[in-house]
Amino acid sequence: MFEGPNVFYTVSGILLDMLSDLSLGSVILMVDALDECDSGLDELLKLISRDSFRSPKVKWLVASRYRPDIERWLQADAFQQKINLELNSTHISHAVNAFIDAKISELAKRKLFDNKLQEKVRNYLLENSEETFLWVSLVCKRLEVVPLWKIKLQLAEVLGEFPPGLEQLYERMMNQIENGESAELCKQILSSITLTLRPIHLKELVTTAGLPEELLHDVQLVHEVVGLCSSFLTFREEMIYFVHQSAKDYFSTGKGERIFHSGQADGHCEIMCRSIEVMSRTLKKDICGLQMPGVLLSEVKSRINKDPPTHIQYACCYWISHLRLAGRQHH
Repeated sequence: MFEGPNVFYTVSGILLDMLSDLSLGSVILMVDALDECDSGLDELLKLISRDSFRSPKVKWLVASRYRPDIERWLQADAFQQKINLELNSTHISHAVNAFIDAKISELAKRKLFDNKLQEKVRNYLLENSEETFLWVSLVCKRLEVVPLWKIKLQLAEVLGEFPPGLEQLYERMMNQIENGESAELCKQILSSITLTLRPIHLKELVTTAGLPEELLHDVQLVHEVVGLCSSFLTFREEMIYFVHQSAKDYFSTGKGERIFHSGQADGHCEIMCRSIEVMSRTLKKDICGLQMPGVLLSEVKSRINKDPPTHIQYACCYWISHLRLAGRQHH
C-alpha cells in the first residue's frame, strides 16, 4: 500500500530507474484490488497514468471493482485497454473451475481424500461457487479444519454449512459466531475492525476495541483472540485485515451491521473516547525526558524514540476522524 508522498516519490524513482535501464527487457507491473487501497490511492492512480511510465517495454495490469473515481483515471484510450470481466464470464468460469481443481488437489493431499470423496466435494463447489474465487477459497479453508471422519460420514451435513453466494456464506459464518461462547468478544473485535480507517496492529486493536489492557503484553494471546474471527479476518505479520472487501461491506452495509448494538455512529464515538483515554494515560509533557527546551537533536538522538508506542499510534492519528464520523452519522 502507498502510505504517503514520500513512499510515492521513492517508488516513482525506482520505476524511472528501471525504465531507463537499457538492458532491461519488457516489464509487467501488476496491481490487484486497486479499490481496496487504504491510503494514497490518488497518488497511485497518478503514478499509473503518468506519461513517463507509458513505454513500449512497460505494461500495467490493474484489477479493481468498479468505482467511478478509479474509472475516471483509467479510461480506455490508445494506451489503455479496459476489460470488463462480467462480459467475459466464460473465461472466468474456466478459471474458477481450474482453481477448484487445484484446491481439491491440495485438500486431497492434506486430508487424504479418496477419488470418490474428491469428486463429491468438487461437484458441490462447481455447482455452488457462482464463479467466485473467494467463495471457493473460504469453503476450502473451512474444510481443512473439519475432521476427515466427519467429512466422510456426514458429507451432506458438512457441505450444507456452505450455502452458495458470498452473502449467504457470510451470514452462515456469522450465525456460527453468534451461537458460540465468544460471541460478544467477536462482535467487539469485528465492529472495531470495520470502523477503523486503516488495517491495524494487534496492539492497536486492544485500544480501539476496548480489550483488556493486559493483552498489550501478550501479542500471541491477542492473535488467538482475533483468530476466533478467522472466517472474516486474516493477518499479515501482526497487522489485521479483512479477508476481502466484501467481508467488510457485509458488516458496514449488509446484514452483518447488527454487530453494532447502538449503530455505527456510537461505534465511532466509542473508538474516539478510547483513543483519547489511552493518549491521556500514555502521553505526557517532555515524554522523551529532555528537560531543557531547545536542546539539539544531535545531542539527544539516542534517547529519543521517534515513534509512539504501537498501541497508541492509531489513536494519535485518527481520534479526530472518528469524532467527525460520529457527528456526521448522528445527523
